[in-house]
Amino acid sequence: MAESRAAAAFLVTQPAPRYVTVLLGDNDVCGGTVDRVQTSCPRGADEDPQNHCRTTPQAFERELRKGLDALIAVPSLRIGVAAPVRVTELCTHGSRDLCLPGGIFGGISGSVNCDDFWAAAVETKLPDERGICGSLTKDCSDERIASAYQISKSYRDILAAVTAQYAALPEGGTKAAGVEVTFKLYDGMWHVHHSGAPEVPEAVAAYNDIAAFIRAQFES
Repeated sequence: MAESRAAAAFLVTQPAPRYVTVLLGDNDVCGGTVDRVQTSCPRGADEDPQNHCRTTPQAFERELRKGLDALIAVPSLRIGVAAPVRVTELCTHGSRDLCLPGGIFGGISGSVNCDDFWAAAVETKLPDERGICGSLTKDCSDERIASAYQISKSYRDILAAVTAQYAALPEGGTKAAGVEVTFKLYDGMWHVHHSGAPEVPEAVAAYNDIAAFIRAQFES
């Protein structure tokens, strides 16, 4: 919510047409605890102690709506809402020697495959006790993959449904006057997959989609 208010305060000072991208969900999946069951969570009822202290779908939807309510108060604003990537796809890359080419991490030197890299991150608590999406990548077990996929799908479904509601509000409505909201899903892609451009075709496609959306706003 604080980020949305800060973004809105900045955007109103910029010339129209205005554009903002909303990225939500990936940190809610990967920011969970390594062990699934906890006695309590830092954010209380907003996190599920039976599911790695990940953000509950109810809290996720509430905060999404608060953020959009802050943003749609900005005149002539186009809002792009990106779905969470399928982070479980990370586990298909565990045996690949691409995570730490020629580097040193957690006492491991040389080229390191992803499984060893992720395990070292959890063991050495780097960057913190959660490792690198340690709730999933500690061992990429079937249980970890299933729980990460299920909560990510819940977030994605909420984003699609709420975005559709905001986009359907008529011009002059009480909340979304003059605001266009667009939802784009890149199924099967990993977190910030667009950083793989130009080598990854899907990353190039994502940049082209963003460029086409922005270009259309200036041409309309």
